Amino acid sequence: MSDERRLAAGYAKHVFFCTNQRADGRRSCGGCGAGEAFEHARRQLAGLRAQGVRVDASGCLGQCEHGPVLVIYPESRWFGYRDVAEAETILRRHVLDVD
Repeated sequence: MSDERRLAAGYAKHVFFCTNQRADGRRSCGGCGAGEAFEHARRQLAGLRAQGVRVDASGCLGQCEHGPVLVIYPESRWFGYRDVAEAETILRRHVLDVD
């Protein structure tokens, strides 16, 4: 028997919200409302986990100058957004396929 351990995540879509907060005062996603957008998305999409959608906060994604940002996998689609409403619109279009 092999010692290999396989994980079957089974997510059709995995969304990461950068919530990085820079300590030196430079622009960062965490300083631009990313935490609020992440929490809102998590509440809105919580029931979809069983349908293959997962939403997570992440550390720095290296795009703070465009922030706040989120990325949707497996497509590797990156988005900057201005507020919670715009983040929700992105998720509706690119995760839920609803306009």
